[in-house]
Amino acid sequence: MDKGSKATFAMAAISTPETEILPLLRKHVASHAAHKAKRIAIVIRKLYAAAVEAEWCLRNLGADLQKIELPKATPQKPWPPEIVDQYDRHHQPGTAARTCLALARFLGNRRGDVATVEWSQLRPHRSMKSR
Repeated sequence: MDKGSKATFAMAAISTPETEILPLLRKHVASHAAHKAKRIAIVIRKLYAAAVEAEWCLRNLGADLQKIELPKATPQKPWPPEIVDQYDRHHQPGTAARTCLALARFLGNRRGDVATVEWSQLRPHRSMKSR
C-alpha cells in the first residue's frame, strides 16, 4: 500500500498500514497460552474473512498468522484406591462432594460436566437391579 492510498475498514478510513497491524496481531496471539492463542487466531481469521467478503477490507491479514500447534495431551492418572477410600471416609453418602465423585468415577464425565449436573437430573434410587 503506498503512502497516498486510503485504507478503509467498514467504510472508516484507517491511517495505520497493514505492515503495522500484522505485527500487533502476531504479538497479541503470542501473548497467550497455546490453547487460547489458537482460538484467538481462529477468531481473527474468521473476522477478517467476513470483512473481506463484505468488502470492508482488501485481504485477510489473519491468513498470515502462524498456525498454532497445541502440545500433546497427557492422560490423567486415576486416583489410587487408598485416596478414594480416604475421600469416602471424609465425605458422607448423600453429600454434594460424594455425589460429584460418584458421577465423575462411574460416568466418566469431566469435572466441568459434573459441575453442571443438577439434582433434578439425578435419579438416586435407580440402579441396574431395578430395570
